[in-house]
Amino acid sequence: MKTLSSPPKALRRFFAGRSKPAPHALAQRIASTYPDIAAATLSESNCLLLKGFITKVNNRGADSLTCTNPNTRAESYAPYFDARTRRLNQSFPVRDNPWLTCAQAPTTIQLAVH
Repeated sequence: MKTLSSPPKALRRFFAGRSKPAPHALAQRIASTYPDIAAATLSESNCLLLKGFITKVNNRGADSLTCTNPNTRAESYAPYFDARTRRLNQSFPVRDNPWLTCAQAPTTIQLAVH
């Protein structure tokens, strides 16, 4: 009997970029507190999926969440992307540069070698 392998980490990641790429002054605080905020958002939405995440905020202000469960794909959380983004924008000051709706991380790369 063949066992199913876990999807690659990229398939477990989703992110929200900002309308204008720019670092966020609270990036460290977002990275440390947003997994709990995201989990609470899912609980309030009666989501039955596992709620463990790792958050990173890059130097262009995009935040990404990676599911800690190796068998849960990011696409499973797609119905909750709007609620998650709304909570992200409400939880941290965004002024005129809000986060855009969450999306799954790109998982394919197309290269052309000349």
